[in-house]
Amino acid sequence: MNSTDDEGVIYTRVSSDKQVREGKGLESQLFSCKRLAKVRSIKVINTFEDAGISGKLLYRPGLDKLIQFLKSRNQPTFLIIDDLDRLSRLDIYDYFNLKRELQSYGAKLISVCDDLETESPESELMESMKVSYTAYWRKRNQQRVNSRMRARVSSGYWPFHPPAGYLLVDKLLVPDPHNTPLIQKIFKDFST
Repeated sequence: MNSTDDEGVIYTRVSSDKQVREGKGLESQLFSCKRLAKVRSIKVINTFEDAGISGKLLYRPGLDKLIQFLKSRNQPTFLIIDDLDRLSRLDIYDYFNLKRELQSYGAKLISVCDDLETESPESELMESMKVSYTAYWRKRNQQRVNSRMRARVSSGYWPFHPPAGYLLVDKLLVPDPHNTPLIQKIFKDFST
């Protein structure tokens, strides 16, 4: 049971700029975390977010600000997250190092979706399994994306931003009639 003077911070994250522009991921995470804080009688004193930044990265601007904030407080502070994969999609070793670092600055990690507070072999196993699972899916998804992009290129399609001197027309690279001659001239002049 929490006392009335418990304080906490909220951390939210989404991976892509598209999620930031089109989605409501940050807003829904923030709403869920605030609701949990209210139920638990935790006063939210700050929020931190990483918008459009992968959870596979250990160094993120919002996470760095969160760590600096926790260091400056020097007292126990609830760190409220919506789900473990919002905090991290790191491998299990890096995740537990990050968790230990946050705890060393007084963070008491709680999650809307995961039981991180019960200190039992079962809860530790579930946390380890979820961290491993999210890391696995991140790596598996990257393999799938790379495989599909290679297949598209092999089929004559170009899934990337077109290089200088080319246009993307129906996902095919075609010479840009205006810029291609200029680029060819630059290379020819450079070679001589």
